Amino acid sequence: MYTGLSLMNAQELAEITRLIGVQEPPESPDVLFDIVSGWLARTVKKEGRAQEEVERCVLESTAQLWRIIVPDGTDTNDLERALRLKIAQDAVEFLTPGWALCCALIASGQRNNIDLKLDMMENAASTAVPSSRARAAKREEWNELCRRWADTDPMTDLEPFLQAIKEREELQSECLTLGLALSLLDGSIGFPTERLYRSICDELEIGRGASDEIKKKVSDLYWKHHNAAQPTQDGEERMADPIRTAARRTVYDAGALEALAAEARQELFASLMPEEKPKTGWSKFVGGLSGMSPFFSSKMKNETYATLARVVYHTILKQHDAVVAAAHQAHANMQSVLSGRAAEAPKPAPAPKPQAQEEAPPVAPTAPTPPAPPGPDQKAVGLSDLMVEEKQSGRSIKLDL
Repeated sequence: MYTGLSLMNAQELAEITRLIGVQEPPESPDVLFDIVSGWLARTVKKEGRAQEEVERCVLESTAQLWRIIVPDGTDTNDLERALRLKIAQDAVEFLTPGWALCCALIASGQRNNIDLKLDMMENAASTAVPSSRARAAKREEWNELCRRWADTDPMTDLEPFLQAIKEREELQSECLTLGLALSLLDGSIGFPTERLYRSICDELEIGRGASDEIKKKVSDLYWKHHNAAQPTQDGEERMADPIRTAARRTVYDAGALEALAAEARQELFASLMPEEKPKTGWSKFVGGLSGMSPFFSSKMKNETYATLARVVYHTILKQHDAVVAAAHQAHANMQSVLSGRAAEAPKPAPAPKPQAQEEAPPVAPTAPTPPAPPGPDQKAVGLSDLMVEEKQSGRSIKLDL
């Protein structure tokens, strides 16, 4: 946990200090770290104790709040992993109805923008679904919903999802705001989307005044960022697509730690996993609309405990991201070494040239000689074979990709 905290940048630490009540955070990362560290110790009544003792107590307290049984002798990394997986699993369950609602609003808009909107929603969900494999599975579900609802009225299918959202008032404004913001990738909220939005609000028993307020908030933020994205006469920077730029920034004003976490994750993995679509320039586009803030508040009625769980979860994610990135880098380095050794393997001697006075018979072309197989010390290595350790503690972490 403390390793993850030490990996946070000044912006992330400042956001945490705001969460715990510091209205004007200092600029120094070291001071910010000390403020957060001291708050963690005070929250679990371990102020003045060694960092290892505070860390263990914070983790065990959070596990208890989450009703996770921790057997005696449980390794700290196993405890952190249990917390990460359990919180992520519960967050997905909590947010799934909201994501379905967003899919309906997405499908009601222009079809050629569906994939781009889902890319943005997937990025918003990255803190709730930190595993790329798990996100891929969730994306398949969203693709299927959008395919179905692009041609049919989604209201019947949405009924169980809307019932779940109806019981979670803290999630209603959040997912409606996200759905409308994504719809603005079309340049405006079209009539089919507007009609569907009103039907959804009616089902959720959100009055016309409240639904208009949500829509106005999204629209105002959108145009604010749209105008800011327009090129100026003397400005050197030119925005090729101000509509998309504005849509991506529309709800950034919601702020929040989750947006910073998503941005940091994108930057960390951008050069390590090129097979994923690059998301350069998408930082903070959904602000706090990952749904994680209302999720923690719903799980913990005591706001201090909700903040504690939120901070712990993000430190564990930060730590795991760094270890996964190190594993990818080690894997790439190992493959590079093995490829170099294969290239240096001896090549077969060329066949002797025929005598000059004789015409050589035609010879069928031969396939190129494959690289020599790895020797006993050159075993093909996969990510699952790697053991990556935290340098600060010497502890090892099981990877969840």
